Amino acid sequence: MNRPLIPAAILATALFATPAFADDVPLAPHRAVYDMKLADTDNGSVEDITGRLVFEITGNECEGYVMNTRFVLNTALESRTILNDFQSSTWEDPKESAFRFISKDYVDNELSEETNGTAAKERNTVQVSFTVPEEKTVELKGDALFPVQHIQKLIRAARKGETVFQSPLYDGTDGGEKIYNTTAIIGAPFAADVFRGKSTPADGVVKTSERWPVVMSYFDDTSENADDGLPIYQMAFELYDNGITRSLTLDYGDFKLDGQMSQFEMLEPSKCE
Repeated sequence: MNRPLIPAAILATALFATPAFADDVPLAPHRAVYDMKLADTDNGSVEDITGRLVFEITGNECEGYVMNTRFVLNTALESRTILNDFQSSTWEDPKESAFRFISKDYVDNELSEETNGTAAKERNTVQVSFTVPEEKTVELKGDALFPVQHIQKLIRAARKGETVFQSPLYDGTDGGEKIYNTTAIIGAPFAADVFRGKSTPADGVVKTSERWPVVMSYFDDTSENADDGLPIYQMAFELYDNGITRSLTLDYGDFKLDGQMSQFEMLEPSKCE
């Protein structure tokens, strides 16, 4: 449970952006809070899970985007309760394929894992330089996208009417030494005034005409069960064409979490100088 989202937004959750295309998918600066609860479980030891996901994005295509995420989960097991607190801050320049990341993972208020580093794309590899937990450089094979690039290319595919989007993704999580393969199934767009399920604070505030249902699957070729072809987890969400996620469901295989947006705020966009 140390891999709560992607965001990025979400997330999160996320083109190989070039200057010619950079401005056609600007992401909206905003802050969103999602209340999480257990929707289903096949794990008999899990009695209940509650929590909160906070996601914030600021910046623009000129200066790059900053994404801050905090995901807190309280898991009630048969014998004990576990508190997971994942905190992440990233900066990305999608035009230059530059990425910085800091993440901390706490378990029961004790720091379990901390990662700090930078990443850059070179040909068909991602070069990652770490300062925490130790100074080292790692070369990861794969023409991966960073999170902002990923979500921008997903939106671009949805606008074209494509129903499947596939791409490797590097987001610096899980120790920062993995590239995940992602597959998104994109549904037909919703009408601007049609909302499924419960109302959210974003309804009527987000001024956009396009929103799609998306199911994103994440695959780890290095996992013990990679040969079975099953994702390590899935995220289902409603995605606006400016990167805002209206609702989300996280499926980790043996349990599933539903996220209901409880707070939402559009932030003042910074201007390109």
